Amino acid sequence: MTVSIGVASCPTPGPCTSQQLMKTAGQALYEAKRQGRNRIQAQQVNREESLDA
Repeated sequence: MTVSIGVASCPTPGPCTSQQLMKTAGQALYEAKRQGRNRIQAQQVNREESLDA
C-alpha cells in the first residue's frame, strides 16, 4: 500500500475560501503523485487568487 497526500493552507493574513483550499490541495496531491510513491506535498493558497475570490 502506498499513500500520496496533498495539503493546503491559507496565507496569513488573508482569507481563503473552501474552494480555494480544495483546489490547492488537489494540485498538491497531483504533485505528490508526480513525485512518486509515499509523498506528502504541502502548498499555500496563492495570495492573488485569495484576493480575487
